[in-house]
Amino acid sequence: MDLPFDLDHEVVRLIKSKSIELPTFPGVALQLQRLITSGEYGISQLAKLAESDQALATIVLRTANSAFYGGAAPITTLTPAITRVGAASLHNIAIAATLGVQLSMEGPLLAMRKDSWRRSLVSALLCQELAPGRRLDPGEAFLAGLLHDFGETIAYACFEIALELYPKTPPQPAASWLAAAQRYHVELGMALAEEWKLPGYVAAVVARHHDADLSGADFPALVDLVAVVDAVARRLGEEPRVEPALAAVAGLSGAERPMLSSLLMRVPSFLESFEPARAQAAKAAPSRTSSSVVTRYSAGAIWQAMKRRQISSYSLACSSLSAPRSESGVRNGSVGR
Repeated sequence: MDLPFDLDHEVVRLIKSKSIELPTFPGVALQLQRLITSGEYGISQLAKLAESDQALATIVLRTANSAFYGGAAPITTLTPAITRVGAASLHNIAIAATLGVQLSMEGPLLAMRKDSWRRSLVSALLCQELAPGRRLDPGEAFLAGLLHDFGETIAYACFEIALELYPKTPPQPAASWLAAAQRYHVELGMALAEEWKLPGYVAAVVARHHDADLSGADFPALVDLVAVVDAVARRLGEEPRVEPALAAVAGLSGAERPMLSSLLMRVPSFLESFEPARAQAAKAAPSRTSSSVVTRYSAGAIWQAMKRRQISSYSLACSSLSAPRSESGVRNGSVGR
């Protein structure tokens, strides 16, 4: 990378000095978790908690009305929306929604943060879908899939701190930022797990999901599931056709491939529920969030293109950052100041 500073040195310095501001655990999600775990709750209590966070309430309604949950009749209030998605899904949506809001703050690497976050959401859904067949808890699988690579998203935020210190940094290829984020994502993911005091199964997945040998690993079945989903995600990024991509992943059974193929066609409606209102209002417009960010499609255009062409939901949702742009300070496929 053509940087006026040593990125590795800056990241290590920021980590050691605890200058990286980790996302805070969603307060409403914590309250929902405690209430649901107690077993003593009604839908009205869950609705009351959800409506205390307007952003969450909006996302729950969007999600319940999305094609992902197959809702034919439109829902306009929280109680029937929660009934449709279920209590466990409500808790997961609360975590995803709150983190999504925290990660949508403006910055030079905003597009890459959002791209990483969308992949996390897709991974969570795939893990949740495959969990019952592997005798795993779907809720735990969703959370593990959501957070297994979350350190990558934190890494981008860390790079942005360094870019603030060196404002004359030239634009860098998006692939270089991605490779750099991959170097730190496990360490930063473990830092988040410790900060949030996450369950042991999440920490095990974060630490071991890239390991070829899982002997001695805690929660090996869950780690293996997330590793398989990770492989699916990589293949879908390389192969735009769903069936050939899934066929290339050795860890999937014959029964699991058609399950995921069907699920992937419904994923975009779920992801769209988490898009900010401003993004939904500009579906056909090219992304203009920052003069230093390059994307191939805006979030809204992704969903429109996918619905028109009926092509791989995942490959579009995680479209690479490579379209040429003529804006000042940006070169083809590059992101930076």
